[in-house]
Amino acid sequence: MFKVSAWNFNDPRVVEDYILYVSHKEGVSAQLAWNIAKCESKFNPLAHNTNDPNGGSKGVFQFQTKTFYGFAEKYGIENPDIWNVAQQVRIAIQMLKNNLAFHWTCSKVV
Repeated sequence: MFKVSAWNFNDPRVVEDYILYVSHKEGVSAQLAWNIAKCESKFNPLAHNTNDPNGGSKGVFQFQTKTFYGFAEKYGIENPDIWNVAQQVRIAIQMLKNNLAFHWTCSKVV
């Protein structure tokens, strides 16, 4: 089980550190993950782009609801919550590990 109770995700600097930590742990380009999150939300865990289709994009990695919950199921995330920073980061890093960066518009810019 993955515990993150020591991380205070209300602080964007902590979110940055967590992205780098999980990236390194999973062997994913920390720079790519960091750049995508910076571009998508500036590490704001409450970011919500209502201009995106299907109810908008939410959170640090700006997931659309269907994408987040679909990958949460695929990666075995228990009790998924699109606003849970740790879950967003874990899913995003797994997606990057599986060469799925194309899901983020920002991946083309970074």
